[in-house]
Amino acid sequence: MVEEKMAKETISYVSRLPRYRQLDETRLRNGTESMAIEFPDTSVIIPTLNEEETISHVVKEFIRPRGTVSCDVTIVDGHSKDQTVKWAKRAGARVLLQKSRGKGMAMVEGVMNTSDSKLCIFVDGDGTYSASDLNSIVKPIVNGSADMVIGSRLKGIREKGSMPPINVVGNKLCTLLVKLFFKTDISDLLSGYRAVKASTFKKLGLKGGHFEIEVEMTVKALVQGLRVHDVPITYLRRRGKPAKLRPFKDGILILKVLLWEILNSRRKRAR
Repeated sequence: MVEEKMAKETISYVSRLPRYRQLDETRLRNGTESMAIEFPDTSVIIPTLNEEETISHVVKEFIRPRGTVSCDVTIVDGHSKDQTVKWAKRAGARVLLQKSRGKGMAMVEGVMNTSDSKLCIFVDGDGTYSASDLNSIVKPIVNGSADMVIGSRLKGIREKGSMPPINVVGNKLCTLLVKLFFKTDISDLLSGYRAVKASTFKKLGLKGGHFEIEVEMTVKALVQGLRVHDVPITYLRRRGKPAKLRPFKDGILILKVLLWEILNSRRKRAR
């Protein structure tokens, strides 16, 4: 009965996708999105906490073979109280139980359990990011024009209701600060859809425990002189349980971390 319920929820989830995402699904099934580039050895890392409604679909979408390479999917689970781990394993993912707490540390643990040679893709487990954007995310790294690529929700297509206005405003404010201080043209500092080589990620020395990880990752990459690019992506409304990001509380933390990283980088430059 539980299996039937989850299967019906997955079908319902796909059927509710907007028209442009249903076209993405067709492209994925037909394999047409894999022809643009030859994928490197890739690991998709997904931090999870109580995502049973969507995780099976997300894993199956990202684990599909592309070119001659299959993406392996690693779930780093923060001790979910629901069936997230069970459905992730059934969908074919490797599951690591998180030793620390927070999304940021889950990402760090995932990369530390990945070989240096792999290209790491970060996405969320709530179905907001699409595997049909993988080519766009990976291509700048494959062709040598970028060291880190961010999937920009603000440059791409956003489903109605996918980003509350307060999140958009906060994101634009943080992004503007980074543009002013680091002379970069990135447009979505807080996006969770990213690509970076494992060896590069490990050299950043990231400490962010929660949602501030994207800020820390980007600023430290810029300070180290890495080429950080962004590309437009499709961003969908979250399915399943309510978002874990708390706009005011987490927003203040993110802003504090951003200002600290900016001041710290200026001190280092002044030496």
